[in-house]
Amino acid sequence: MEEGTLKFGIVGAGFIVKEFLENTKLLPNIEINGIYSRTYANAKELATAHGIPNVYSNFEDLLNSEVNAIYVATQNNTHFMYSQRALLANKHVLCEKPACVSFSQLFEILNLAEERKLKFMEAMRFLYIPAYLELKKILQTKVFGEIISIEGSLGKISQRTYRHTKDLNGGATMDLGIYPITAIIDILGYPDNIASSCIKNEHGVDSSTSSIFTYNNGQIANIHASFTSLTRGELRICLEKGVITIPKYWTTASKIILENIHGKKEIIDLSIKGTGMADEIEHFINSKREMLKGDLSIKVVRAMDKIREQIDVLFE
Repeated sequence: MEEGTLKFGIVGAGFIVKEFLENTKLLPNIEINGIYSRTYANAKELATAHGIPNVYSNFEDLLNSEVNAIYVATQNNTHFMYSQRALLANKHVLCEKPACVSFSQLFEILNLAEERKLKFMEAMRFLYIPAYLELKKILQTKVFGEIISIEGSLGKISQRTYRHTKDLNGGATMDLGIYPITAIIDILGYPDNIASSCIKNEHGVDSSTSSIFTYNNGQIANIHASFTSLTRGELRICLEKGVITIPKYWTTASKIILENIHGKKEIIDLSIKGTGMADEIEHFINSKREMLKGDLSIKVVRAMDKIREQIDVLFE
């Protein structure tokens, strides 16, 4: 794949694909060449609305087309299968989170991408939006001293079946908890200890989960994810000399709030391209393979494996 050029094929036709298509329109040198969905009518509808020239009823036909990258936007339990098949067909892969549902799956996918010299990236948009990037820069300056603790939460009332079903690898940890888990591990590293508790639904997956990450250097992080209640929805970094907050909903926020120990506040407003997906896609296109945060994804899936083991939400 030449740097700056990409022909995407899409797998899936859900709401996230519509958002993806709108964000690609903000970027140059991108062509959406084809779309496949198990529900052909949905794929056809999206193709008509967004000018996608080819609609496929068979995934192999999409892989055999002229696309050089695949965007996987299907249910959690199919991410590994579609990503693996795309890589075996020598296509780069941008896969919605969670990229895989276990460490062993993700390790296999990353090794396959490395062997074939292909790009594989988990679609975690907040890592590339200006507010989060600015947060990381501020933390590096240590203007507020060392980090004491981090609080990260996300909550939404959702009845979407895939989020509540064990067979589809659902649950609050997999769908929402992955965001603060990723941010905390990106900032603090992998924790020395994880302790988790949850409330399960009638299908055996977690509808609300809280986890505490502790570090031997004294740092601590609190994570809460829920499909049954709203949360503060913030990413809050507590430091020796102040607090830095990316406000609700922090994964797509365009501002940072800085508050020192005397209560003085400063708000930094930053633009965001589209809904943040455009920054993510641009990073995927322009970055070399070794810049695609595979190591971070591995640490995150290891942590989620540990959390699900503790709350007894295990998948086949």
